[in-house]
Amino acid sequence: MQELNKKEEVQLPENAFRELKPGEEYQPLMRPDKTYPEVTPWSLIWGLVMAVIFSAATAYLGLKVGQVFEAAIPITIIAVGLSGMRGQKNALGENVIIQSIGACSGMIVAGAIFTLPALYILQHTYPELSVNFLQVFLASALGGALGILFLIPFRKYFVKDMHGKYPFPEATASTQVLISGEKGGNQTLWLLLAGGIGDGRGVAASFMLGAEGVQLGTRFLCAAECGVHENYKQMVLDASDISTVTTGRRFGGNTCRCIKNKFSREFITKEYAPDATAESVAELGVGALRRAAVDGDVKTGCVLAG
Repeated sequence: MQELNKKEEVQLPENAFRELKPGEEYQPLMRPDKTYPEVTPWSLIWGLVMAVIFSAATAYLGLKVGQVFEAAIPITIIAVGLSGMRGQKNALGENVIIQSIGACSGMIVAGAIFTLPALYILQHTYPELSVNFLQVFLASALGGALGILFLIPFRKYFVKDMHGKYPFPEATASTQVLISGEKGGNQTLWLLLAGGIGDGRGVAASFMLGAEGVQLGTRFLCAAECGVHENYKQMVLDASDISTVTTGRRFGGNTCRCIKNKFSREFITKEYAPDATAESVAELGVGALRRAAVDGDVKTGCVLAG
């Protein structure tokens, strides 16, 4: 096996997000004929650190507001930033391990915080029902192991056999972050800055860190100076962290993130229809943004946000 000692140009193949043609093969970035650093002390330690931190954050938010967040994308951003600060070359494999270990935390915690409180409520009502820490720990550990065992037989089906047929928005976003980190240069710095800017304090901190600019978009949609329709602004204000969906990914070139509504549901249904083409999908979006932003039709119009 050839060791990778130099940072190579990393770019996703053209067929990464579309269905493969008959006889066409997808060549993954981490090729089987080369050796990559993957399971290392660095990736294991930071993966466990991310798991602990985001488990606590997920548990707190879930118990506080009744809703959890998906940790994969922020963990991916942090992993890329850490590898960039470390100056690690060819850190894609290690970053994948960090993201995989850390992201598993939210799944187990989410299952626990929404079920275990019910056991304690039952125990209060029925004192003869006993619940102890060991039982809680074993239930969570065995549940996680069972989930992994069920995932193994489905992995080949969803990853290889269904290549390009399902959008997998979260996995796609994580992949793009990982690839940006592998391209080197100043992209890692820009990635972190662009991912956490939401107010004036964040902008000022970014400039102090040496940034030449910051990227904000949705934040300004609800401003009084913004000319979009009031219905558009209200829909953005009412949205939550799981209210958006990505459209246009199947054929690439015009991918958009918008708030879920009648338009987005119909768009995705037609986009992934067996007889869909790039031209027919492009026609679906003609005038959709104007209907929402100008006319205020937030049901059949495209409400870009996120």
